[in-house]
Amino acid sequence: MTRFERLLGGSLQRRHYSLWAMIDYAPSDGGPPLAARYATRPDLPRAEQAHAERIAATKVDVHRVLDVVPGIWVELETLAGGETARTLSPLASTRTRAGDVLLTRLMSGPSSPSIWGAGTVFGADGVRKWAHHIDALPAGRADAALTLLSFDPADHAEPLPDAHDWVTVTWPVDDGELVLDALEEDPLFASLGQEISGGWAFAWLGARKPRAAVAPDDEDGEGGERARLVVDRELVTTHAIDQAVSNDLEAHLERDLKGLIEPADHHRRAA
Repeated sequence: MTRFERLLGGSLQRRHYSLWAMIDYAPSDGGPPLAARYATRPDLPRAEQAHAERIAATKVDVHRVLDVVPGIWVELETLAGGETARTLSPLASTRTRAGDVLLTRLMSGPSSPSIWGAGTVFGADGVRKWAHHIDALPAGRADAALTLLSFDPADHAEPLPDAHDWVTVTWPVDDGELVLDALEEDPLFASLGQEISGGWAFAWLGARKPRAAVAPDDEDGEGGERARLVVDRELVTTHAIDQAVSNDLEAHLERDLKGLIEPADHHRRAA
C-alpha cells in the first residue's frame, strides 16, 4: 500500500466509531439510515422506540469546550455553526477542560441535551486543523460522519497562516511517490504530515529566516512557516511567504528533483 493509499483510505482507530458510522449508514436502496429504520420497528416497546428515535436524530459533530465543572457538566460549541449546549456528563466533564475539542454525539432532551456513547478528546492546539478540515467537506456529503471519525489532527500539518498573501506555484509530476522518496532524503525538508486538503506537506528549511516549527499565526505575520511544499499523486504545490523565497525554492527543486518534476517553463502558477 502506498502512502497515498493510506492517506485516502484513512483508518478507524477506535472501536466505538464503527457503531457511530453504522448509525449514519444509508443503504443503497435510497431509504433512511439504519438507526432511523430500527426506530420504526413495530415490535419495539414505546420507551425503547422513543430512545431509538433520539439516537437516530443525533449526528457526529465536533465541539469546542467552552466551560466545564469537573464531574458535573460541560458547555460545548459546535465548530461548524457555533451552536452552544450545556450537558450533564460526569465522564466528559472530568476528561475535558476549556479549549479542548470533543468529537461526540449530542442527544436532545427531554430535559437537556446529553452525550450519547463515548467521545474522543483532542487538545486545544488542534482547533484550527479541525476547523479547516470541516470547511473542506462538501455540503451534503453522505459520508461526512466517516470523514470526521477518520480525522486525527496529530497526523496533519497546521493550516498555513491566514495573514499572508502566499506565492503559490504548482508543478506537474509523473510519480508523487518518487518525489516523496527524494524529499525524505533532502535535509532541507522536514515532514509536517498530511495536508488538510490532501497530499503530504513539507516545511522547507532552506527558506530565508528558516523556521522548522509551525507556530500560530501572529497579527504581524511573523509566526509560522515561510515556505511549504505539498506532494500529491500528480502535482507538487509550493507556498512561499514572498517572491524571493519562492524563487529560491523553485531553484532548489529544479536542481535536486531534476527528472522528477517538469522544468520551470512547464509549471503553472496558481490563481
